[in-house]
Amino acid sequence: MNIDTGNAVTPDEVIQLRLRIRELNQNGDSWSFLAKDSGIGGSTLHAFVDGKYKGNMSNIALKVREYLDSRSNRESIKKKVTTEEIFLKTEASDAIIARLQYALALTDFSMITGVAGTGKTAAITQFSETTPNVFLVTMAPSCKSLPAALDRVARGIGLRGVSYKASMASQKIAERLAGMRSMLIVDECNHVGSDVIEELRSIYDLANCAMVLVGNDTLFARYAIGNDNSMHPQVTSRIGLKLNMPLPKKEDVFMLCREWDVHDLKEQDFMFTVSQKPGALRGVVKTLKLAKVIASGDEGSVKLKHLKAAFSQFSIKGGA
Repeated sequence: MNIDTGNAVTPDEVIQLRLRIRELNQNGDSWSFLAKDSGIGGSTLHAFVDGKYKGNMSNIALKVREYLDSRSNRESIKKKVTTEEIFLKTEASDAIIARLQYALALTDFSMITGVAGTGKTAAITQFSETTPNVFLVTMAPSCKSLPAALDRVARGIGLRGVSYKASMASQKIAERLAGMRSMLIVDECNHVGSDVIEELRSIYDLANCAMVLVGNDTLFARYAIGNDNSMHPQVTSRIGLKLNMPLPKKEDVFMLCREWDVHDLKEQDFMFTVSQKPGALRGVVKTLKLAKVIASGDEGSVKLKHLKAAFSQFSIKGGA
């Protein structure tokens, strides 16, 4: 075993590092996960744990120790943020889910919009995960072209190997959705152009399925409030239910605060102020998470000073 005696990793430490990695594997972490998580090649990590590594043992031992230390730090921070991210039924989520249920029952072509952080994605995710034959697809900046967008939809509904030719892909998607009382929810539609929206509309017609387009205020401005509607008549004439989410209501913010053990009215009022800024409820959750970590250093519950300190770290601050 080639160990550099001038290095901080001793032979006894090497043994302990091997035991710690093996314990992680025995507790459920696969070797492939450990390799990816540590950035160490799978065969190299295996050889190190088995005592068969023929290279510079000091170097690999240092990498393993750095990985385990980093992992311990991550887990320590996660333990300080003890509240699980569960779905909360709020007035906003109820409104979104009611629209989704309506669209599914009546095979409607609907649109849900609003500024970022108002709970749209959380609600549509919850609905898609708890309702049969509901497919959720999320667009991205890389989906601007029609073939890329259709490829994302095809994969999202379980199709593989679909042609990159738009007309063929669209037909296959429609065939997959037809005849099963299905719903296609397309999130982040603000990332795609009118040609993609028009093709989704065509799929809706062919499949006779429910479809809901979800996005931010730019999508709302483009299709839902009458701006340039004459340029998109095939889409706007089909939109039945429209829901444009307002900024979070105080009751919803207070409910979220209570879920994170923040009960004092002055602290909840501060978080409501945060919710009215860019980021909305997403900014609230980020602030609560960091405040929980900061408060753990004081060995106490989250106070207003912790919330203010956390909020000051984010670019969404704007002077709450």
